Amino acid sequence: MFISENKKHNNIAEYVIYMWQIEAIIRSLHFNIEDIKYTIVEQSGLDDQKQIILLKWYSDLMKKMKDQRIQEKGHLIEVREVLDELQMLHDMLLNMIKDDKYISLFNTAKPNIHELKQKSDKMYGDIETCFNGLYGLMQMKMQKLDITEETIDAVNTFSAMIALLARKYHDMKAGKLAFPKSMQN
Repeated sequence: MFISENKKHNNIAEYVIYMWQIEAIIRSLHFNIEDIKYTIVEQSGLDDQKQIILLKWYSDLMKKMKDQRIQEKGHLIEVREVLDELQMLHDMLLNMIKDDKYISLFNTAKPNIHELKQKSDKMYGDIETCFNGLYGLMQMKMQKLDITEETIDAVNTFSAMIALLARKYHDMKAGKLAFPKSMQN
């Protein structure tokens, strides 16, 4: 909870990846609050009061995941909403704001996004595809799997684009995103 709130306010991209990890952890521990308490909360190094808050956060997340019927796969509505906002901002930066730096990063990543979309059994937008690539690479590293240079290079194009998108997202939320004069009327 403490980490997720910090990430949500400081780096929205890290927040999405972190929440995907938390969802995966909850699933891997079979929604067992005692296992979460023992393996995560008690090992956190937090004081007793903060451990109680953290355990309640996990319990609330488990309830939300069950209520939203995403015990097996899928993401929490609140995380999906962030992805939707990021996709909307992505589209605005490309088509309305026409941010040159962002367009350049997107054009570099675009062939890799297209290739990853082709490998997927679901149709995802550009942004969720990038997050799937970032998360997939992280999982491969954690599992100590062999990763080709081609894969690393492709995901690095996602990373650069998402990093700028995350900064623009926080600017947008703070009211600091510059819109062209034609959009301000």
